[in-house]
Amino acid sequence: MKRTPASFLLVALFAACRVGEAEPVPIAGEGPRSIAVWPLPAVSDAGEGDAPIATELVHAGLVQAVMARGYRTTGPAVAVQLLAERGQSAATPAAAAAREALAVDAVLHVLVRELTARGRAPLQGAQWDLEWRLIASTTGAVMWSFAHRGGYQHRHDDFGDPHRPLDAEPEIVPIGGRGQRPFRDAEELMATLHRLAMERLPRCAR
Repeated sequence: MKRTPASFLLVALFAACRVGEAEPVPIAGEGPRSIAVWPLPAVSDAGEGDAPIATELVHAGLVQAVMARGYRTTGPAVAVQLLAERGQSAATPAAAAAREALAVDAVLHVLVRELTARGRAPLQGAQWDLEWRLIASTTGAVMWSFAHRGGYQHRHDDFGDPHRPLDAEPEIVPIGGRGQRPFRDAEELMATLHRLAMERLPRCAR
């Protein structure tokens, strides 16, 4: 899979936020009513960047994105507490822990193959290769997944040529317009990616 050009992805992110919900990816089997966000992200290749990969970064805005789909949601901090009360940890197989300690129908894992970020206020650039996997607590099988790979590059505001004649032909402006508000930091970018991913998760049917 080719890496998405940063300039195109910037447009795609803003367009996705404006055009409405994306087509959901079907869930295999009976859909869950309750989902726990697993406390420990699966990191296969952290890469290098100014912003280190931390649990708080990977999960930024994820709980809210899941709840927006109508599911009863257990966040990572609560999951850690419930696991500890049962003498378990995030290293416990997710399906077994979901049944015994978390009492949910499914667990949402975030697989991080790549996640790098540069700069803050605003974020200057980022690269990511992520996958969201929903694991059934009864079987341990993947019942839904969505992968996204791409990059972001902050584009400084361009107000055009101040000496351009008023009657000149209009310039071509990318979808989403010129001078869109940039991401403040990597956390805000991750929250946006989580919202876009969860738009592919079918809404809770019950």
